[in-house]
Amino acid sequence: MKKEFITLRQGKEFVLYAGLLDAAHGDGLNGTETTLLQAPAEANDWTAIVHADVEFLRPDGRSVHFTGIGDANRHNVSSLMRPHIVRMAETRAKARALRDALNIGAAALEELGGEDPDPSQARISREQWQKYCAACDLLEARGVPREDLPLGDDQMTVAEYKEIGARLNAIKRSLKKEA
Repeated sequence: MKKEFITLRQGKEFVLYAGLLDAAHGDGLNGTETTLLQAPAEANDWTAIVHADVEFLRPDGRSVHFTGIGDANRHNVSSLMRPHIVRMAETRAKARALRDALNIGAAALEELGGEDPDPSQARISREQWQKYCAACDLLEARGVPREDLPLGDDQMTVAEYKEIGARLNAIKRSLKKEA
């Protein structure tokens, strides 16, 4: 599996579906077929279940099949995917079948539950980092020693950025009072 198709989430490695597909094409993927086993409906809590069958042609000409089941509902997909429950179930089913075919033990990222990213853990943007650096430079130019400034880095979360921003603003206000 190419490194570009491996991602980390909470310290664990996961493969991307695109990587599974890329590897499968290089390993003789001949076709995929999916069947909707259960359509989402109120009676099943809007759960779609899909069966996938992937076929590989081996160098000796044999056809080999691998199968997988995927499910998706509003509880195990992100809010962005909720309108696309059947497609997510299909992607998960194909990912499982392809992982078996390719002997890949790591789960596909698309197979994970749908927790929406925790906004408090979002990283700051490049623009926010530049604003932080500019504020520190300005305060240092006004005589505030660098070691008295709140520490931050380009990997701080938005929540940390806001907290540090408030501390920098307090330093600015105290300088204005002294002037």
